[in-house]
Amino acid sequence: MGRRRGQGQILTADQLADQLAIPCFYILTGRANAAFPYTSVPGPSPFVKVVLTRGVLNAGHLPFFNTTVHWKQWHLIIAPILEDLRMSNYLGRLGGETSGTNGGTPTTQVGQGLYGCSTSEFIDTLKGTIRLRAIQGGFGIPDATSP
Repeated sequence: MGRRRGQGQILTADQLADQLAIPCFYILTGRANAAFPYTSVPGPSPFVKVVLTRGVLNAGHLPFFNTTVHWKQWHLIIAPILEDLRMSNYLGRLGGETSGTNGGTPTTQVGQGLYGCSTSEFIDTLKGTIRLRAIQGGFGIPDATSP
């Protein structure tokens, strides 16, 4: 289904998880914001797009910022996840983000103490959470090939 001006796509649970986990991670670390194009006095924007405010941590992440999401899926699935994770202090301004090296390999540690994890572990957690909420919200069952 193609995009038309003013309409966001309805994505399946797997599409939401695969396409929005990384943009959600960037929002939570302060590197991106949600944009609501076409919002006006008569009504809200029919879709949401995540836009970078700072550079990407990995060049492979850049393609994930071309995704637009239907406002209903943003409102019912993505926004509550972002709010829940911030409220639990799992990540964000209170947890912080640190980078370093491990035997010459760059590493990124998200959060501190009990909530500390690697970036990839946190993104995997986001994927699972998005997929679960999307399925619970009636937006499709995961593909047979999905973990």
